[in-house]
Amino acid sequence: VMLMAELAQGEASPFAPYFATLPEATDCLLNWSEQERQLLAGTSLESSGRSIQDIYEADIAPKLQAAPAGLFPAGSVSYAAFRRAADMVQTRAFHMKADNWLTGASQEATDELYLIPAIDMLNHSSHPSLRNTSLALIRSEAEVTLGDGQKRRFKDFFSMKAERDIPAGCQVLHTYGDLADAQLLQTYGFIDAPPALPVTAAAAAAGKGPKSKGKSAAAAAAAAGAASEAAGNR
Repeated sequence: VMLMAELAQGEASPFAPYFATLPEATDCLLNWSEQERQLLAGTSLESSGRSIQDIYEADIAPKLQAAPAGLFPAGSVSYAAFRRAADMVQTRAFHMKADNWLTGASQEATDELYLIPAIDMLNHSSHPSLRNTSLALIRSEAEVTLGDGQKRRFKDFFSMKAERDIPAGCQVLHTYGDLADAQLLQTYGFIDAPPALPVTAAAAAAGKGPKSKGKSAAAAAAAAGAASEAAGNR
């Protein structure tokens, strides 16, 4: 809802330049049609609980209607606006462990969500041997030497550190968490290491347009993975 309020400010928001870099929509399950969701039959994602529209109408809309006057410009509160904001948070936000403000200790059970410009462009890898960066929230003051040689001091900032030398042309990879392909597909709209697709699934995917093809292939891969898992449990 905080992101929704900022998006509603348009160019008046101090974050407008960052918002301009965000896509209008992603391929996460929030944006799949009912027909596309049928591709998930037989997988762990076949039933994913309440729809985002149900959540909006029952839990979010009543709170927005009670929001202080002036928080949202006239006409800016809608299901479509909430869905886009939810889409951006779900697919781009970083989960960081919250700190106890008294002791400074990490609270393992509590996550804080952050949208981080530029850093959110890094892709995910499920393979530790391929990851080459680590993200940290630095809650102290530090002096940083910029590319032009100038020195600047920052306080409370994010640091994306290269864990080893990254040759030119190699992709900079991070991890979104130790997530199974089903979790990656549900949250981000992709799978990291699809299994070999059955001939029928591959043929069905080949007949779709670019956007649908990715969804069909991902869903077929998820189904293939579920079938493989079921076969292994027999």
